[in-house]
Amino acid sequence: DKPSFVISPEEAESAANQLSISVFQLLPSLVYPAKSFALPPISKFHVGAIGLGSSGRIFLGVNVESPGLLLHHSIHVEQFLVTNLTLNDERHLRHFAVSAAPWGHCHSDADSDGFLRLGSRLPHRFGPEDLLEKDFPLILEHHDNNLTISDLDPISNGNTVELKR
Repeated sequence: DKPSFVISPEEAESAANQLSISVFQLLPSLVYPAKSFALPPISKFHVGAIGLGSSGRIFLGVNVESPGLLLHHSIHVEQFLVTNLTLNDERHLRHFAVSAAPWGHCHSDADSDGFLRLGSRLPHRFGPEDLLEKDFPLILEHHDNNLTISDLDPISNGNTVELKR
């Protein structure tokens, strides 16, 4: 029997009703059982994630490692979860719970019983502005380089460029 990695809305509601809780409150209780599906032959560190889609379905994510490859070639639990949603035509991830803090070349178990906003686990945003000078142009930003195409003469194939003054 292969695991489907998806729990139907009806199954989720039934499980939540048996425990007298909401489906949202059910998520953390499914994280640790999800870890049993992980395949970490290198690190031996099982990670599980549970996501609640906007359809009401619950999706599982696990880490997968490949023997003979470095750990950075692993499928991380978050990647597995998002891929699972995509393969099952789920358009929105409403909530998720994970058994360990996001990968950062060190493992630290999440020791919280409740729900945390992602910003509370990763409070310090980090992006290009942290590495570059303030006025350094980013490749996708709009900027004027003061070049214009002059006379699109068919003989020159339009390759004539002159500086604006």
